[in-house]
Amino acid sequence: MRPATDEAMQLTVDLTRAEQREDRLMRRVDDLTEQRDFWFEEAARARQELQDMRDHVIDLQVGEGLIVDAGWRERLTEHIQRMEGLAESWGVPPIYACDRWRGYRNGTAETYWLEAQRLRKGLLGE
Repeated sequence: MRPATDEAMQLTVDLTRAEQREDRLMRRVDDLTEQRDFWFEEAARARQELQDMRDHVIDLQVGEGLIVDAGWRERLTEHIQRMEGLAESWGVPPIYACDRWRGYRNGTAETYWLEAQRLRKGLLGE
């Protein structure tokens, strides 16, 4: 009878450990789910900021008379979309694509303005 009691006690200990491990893993799953939700929200905010910056750059270009034809506006939009594609391939929010690609420290309208200026010079041959 003694070996059966020892085995039952060992199984009880193993069961307790397994339950504790399951609890830890479930807490980890909850944490990861919260983090995932946070990053989805961040990505949505980043997409909106990128759209706002894109609109702002185009408005600045139009306001300064720097967009000389409708095709330039399309080329700028295509370039920004390429940066978004780079961001996706790097696994970062789109707002940081220009930063990482060009080495800038933060994603500001100025960053996009500078990039638009570089593009304008190249496209217009200035």
